[in-house]
Amino acid sequence: MSSPQGVVCALRGWSARMAALTILALAQPAFSAPIQHRDASAFPQDARINWRANGATGNRLPGGFTTPVFDTEDFSSFQITAFVSKSSGFFERRKQGEDFFGGFERGEELLWNGGEGGAIRISFSEPVVGVGMEVTAVGNGVYEAILEAFDADGRSLGVFSNSASTVPGDHNTAFIGAADSRRSISFVTVEATDSIAVGGPLIKVVPEPATALLLAISIAGLAAIRRAGRTGLLAAITLVASSPSEPAYATTVINNGLAPPNPENVIDFDDEPDSWLRVLNSRQDAPTEVLYTWGASMSTVTAEDDSTLRMNGGAVNLRLMAWDESTVIVEGGTILVQLGAANRGRVTLRGGGVGTQLTATDGGVVTIFGSDFAVDGVAVPFGPITSDRGLLTGTLESGEPVDASFQQSLAGKIVLVPEPSAGLLTALGLLGLTARRRAVEGVSRSGYYQLRARFRH
Repeated sequence: MSSPQGVVCALRGWSARMAALTILALAQPAFSAPIQHRDASAFPQDARINWRANGATGNRLPGGFTTPVFDTEDFSSFQITAFVSKSSGFFERRKQGEDFFGGFERGEELLWNGGEGGAIRISFSEPVVGVGMEVTAVGNGVYEAILEAFDADGRSLGVFSNSASTVPGDHNTAFIGAADSRRSISFVTVEATDSIAVGGPLIKVVPEPATALLLAISIAGLAAIRRAGRTGLLAAITLVASSPSEPAYATTVINNGLAPPNPENVIDFDDEPDSWLRVLNSRQDAPTEVLYTWGASMSTVTAEDDSTLRMNGGAVNLRLMAWDESTVIVEGGTILVQLGAANRGRVTLRGGGVGTQLTATDGGVVTIFGSDFAVDGVAVPFGPITSDRGLLTGTLESGEPVDASFQQSLAGKIVLVPEPSAGLLTALGLLGLTARRRAVEGVSRSGYYQLRARFRH
């Protein structure tokens, strides 16, 4: 017969298991298929994609590109991104009322699928709760917009649809969305009966507090089950709600006057010929990243504090500088005169039209990716340039030429780096030499040991 102590232990173990199972039962919501939404105002959003981040209207985009996801409250970037793609062809940026005349609100930033049919796919770097967007077909008449949601394994979570009319003057679009409290949507596809344009997708990234609480209780319950056999239910449940601090939009100053808020951190406009654009940290003094792209035209542009300015298009008519501990990355566009780094600033040059002057001073570093570099007509190795001044020529990683005078002073450095393909060939060559050397050494050692064995016998 069992002892009283044994009965108590058994009851403790049974109670712990039952309590844990009860927690799990209470914590499990009645999950079902994602909920369909046909009303943008009722969609539970906390983020969105703004197509303006991908260039000005008229900008042509490849059939697959990555775009940021923005917080709808403070317009900072979420840590997730979206990859937009289709089976073939290109995308094109459009704007309602300027170069697109559909049913969207005037001024709405749009993405057009280039006049081709077929689905647009939007994949997220991590699963989201919900996705919804306005869709219009290009052409007159009634159309049906179809959205299908998928999980990380490519399993369909449901197909959702909505209809609208593209009759001129109707001012009507089809909003179609889906939300799943399990945060299981990894990508969606959207299509219609004709080529389509879509507004900026609304996204729900963070689960509702109740869902997050239930999830935490479920995890705690699972942990209790694992421990129940040894120590009973002695766990304390601690819920920690934390979210990484996201930088808000950058502080931009034009001609010493604070510029209007720029939530997307995109510079794609021009100002008067003598304009000076300064890019600083956010108002919360957090580092930010600003895109200087097609359509932008300023006289002088400076990145300051410890923010980042990435240039892939547009024009700087006089000078582009990285000051303080900021970073400037140049991948395209045109700099007519000077590109430089000062006061510990960092410049990375990969492409674009470079002007006539390169400068690095007061601890600033300019790193140039490319090949066939020469100083004053004499080929130079990769690494820091040893001359204080001279004429640098060569080919950038993008294939564009560089032909500019340079100057280094006060611990400033200009560093030449091989483009990835050249670096790979060099690495393979060194690897081959090392392998050959080891092979020769192996043969020599083998011969030595054979001779020593022969003399021993």
